[in-house]
Amino acid sequence: MSSLSVRLVTRSGELFSGQAGFVSLPTTEGSMGILPGHLPLLATITAGTVKVGAKENDPGAKEFEVVPGFVSVDEDRVTIVVDGL
Repeated sequence: MSSLSVRLVTRSGELFSGQAGFVSLPTTEGSMGILPGHLPLLATITAGTVKVGAKENDPGAKEFEVVPGFVSVDEDRVTIVVDGL
């Protein structure tokens, strides 16, 4: 089973780097879920909760409260850049 390589970065440095099966985040178009194999994407993030877990609805998912920023998805690499938490 393939996975996502996820990085969450703020001005002060990297907050998270690791593998995941699912990422959920708030965008200007609404809540978005990203799974392995997602099409390339560049989107604006709004303030809210980013969840990084092994699968959808993972009760052990890591959660980060973020301020606006952006997300880039390319070949199972998810890069989330925000001004802060």
